[in-house]
Amino acid sequence: MMETETAKEVADRLKSLGYDLLIQPGDGHGVVAILKNGPGRTVMLRAGMDAIPIKELNQLAYKSERTRTDRFGKERPAMHACGHDIHMACLLGAADLLQAARESWSGTLILLFQPGEEHSVGARRMIQQGLFTMTPKPDIIFGQHVARTAAGTVQLCSGPAMFSWNLFDVCLFGRDADSGNYRSPFFPALNIVGRLQNIVKGEIRPKVDAIVKGDGAKIPAIVRVKCGAIENPQNFNFDPDTVDMKISVQTLHPKDRDPVIQVVKAVIRSESVRFKLPKRTAIVESDNIPAIHNDEETVKTLAAAFKEHFGEAAVREIARSELDDSSFSAEEPQFDDFAVFVEEAKCPCVYWNIRDMEPSVFEERGRNGAPNRLPLAGYHSPRYLPVVTKTIETGIDTLALAVLVYLKP
Repeated sequence: MMETETAKEVADRLKSLGYDLLIQPGDGHGVVAILKNGPGRTVMLRAGMDAIPIKELNQLAYKSERTRTDRFGKERPAMHACGHDIHMACLLGAADLLQAARESWSGTLILLFQPGEEHSVGARRMIQQGLFTMTPKPDIIFGQHVARTAAGTVQLCSGPAMFSWNLFDVCLFGRDADSGNYRSPFFPALNIVGRLQNIVKGEIRPKVDAIVKGDGAKIPAIVRVKCGAIENPQNFNFDPDTVDMKISVQTLHPKDRDPVIQVVKAVIRSESVRFKLPKRTAIVESDNIPAIHNDEETVKTLAAAFKEHFGEAAVREIARSELDDSSFSAEEPQFDDFAVFVEEAKCPCVYWNIRDMEPSVFEERGRNGAPNRLPLAGYHSPRYLPVVTKTIETGIDTLALAVLVYLKP
């Protein structure tokens, strides 16, 4: 939530285009602009705009050289990685196009530039600071994100599009203050990590599939579980009284969310009991993000418009029944607090991917059926480098087309 100069640059550009600017919710770092253009529905377009504490290593004339002081007082590098610079440029470009094309649409357009996406705090902070009391209620929210395949192409999912995310703080206690009994909590922590990494093929996936019932049960449970940190608060040379862990659970289908969390908690509890820890392990949910579920009828409408504009081969539309675990690469984002805006507004949404790789590199990676043989800089890599012009052109066009289709007079 430190994008002061970025927010000012975005706001100045929108003001020059004739948009009405609102007070900036999101600790003054978010930007919201409105363009009213006659009667009709209301569309919100959203782009993430935060910088990430990464030192950029690309040798470019415009590479980031900036640093900033974090909330702990430590100076860190800052890079608009993960496509955030692309996302902002696309939304600004679409703002320009839609202002110039006002005769082709009727309704209200809301542009939302959001800080704090990477730490999953920005959307809720903007809402808490009055976002939806300042703007008309959107009838639909559109968003997009870069993805690591051939630039100039687009992918839309019908139905589930991004994972939900639940973050748990886990504390394993090795010492009981009353009895003085001691058992090292470090070894059960290691076992918990090992067992949770078998989430799909090991002991957890069969249990989840057995628990999940009801509508859509034929769709496989698509799950991610990650152990992000293990910390011994004491000196490494001493046996710890406690070990702290952070564990995240991601599920694509809403029906899977509670059963997966139930199984993850059971694994943690069972290891605590097996190692005879003297005190009950604490498991506290510290954050959560809902899943993104695309409106299926709007996906069909947009896919048809995108295919007409870009060509059939450039647009991939994935039906809900076609989704499986291989549909979601580890190189692509898995969750996004875009979903928080949708949940608060209680409206439908569509969230799609614009591809950002040099086509020849993408083709080489896929040759001989071995897409992962060549190294690839991911979104949070200091060497992340998308194809700039083609990706931005595609992103501008997709956003503008979505508005023109939805707000057609």
